[in-house]
Amino acid sequence: GGAATADGILIPIDNPVPAAPPEFKATIDNFQFAPNPIDAATGGKLTWTNKQAVEHTVVSDTGQFRSQVLGENETFSITLAAPGTYTYHCSIHPFMKGQVVVK
Repeated sequence: GGAATADGILIPIDNPVPAAPPEFKATIDNFQFAPNPIDAATGGKLTWTNKQAVEHTVVSDTGQFRSQVLGENETFSITLAAPGTYTYHCSIHPFMKGQVVVK
């Protein structure tokens, strides 16, 4: 894509409005986080939705984020501030483990 100038100001033609941060979705169902791992981008927003009629949590293994207890169809969102691999679990069901890979 090219750019046009107006009064000496460079204006991108392809994307004149700043894009909203990318959104990434994950589900909690059947005692599993899915997808796993979650592939996401720095600056994006990640939302988990509990699809199960059992309460779950989303808790970072290193304390970076912690959801409230999520009932059925409740959600929890975080902003992915930095690239890296983040592991997490459900504090109610510690065998439930997940990973977020932020590029």
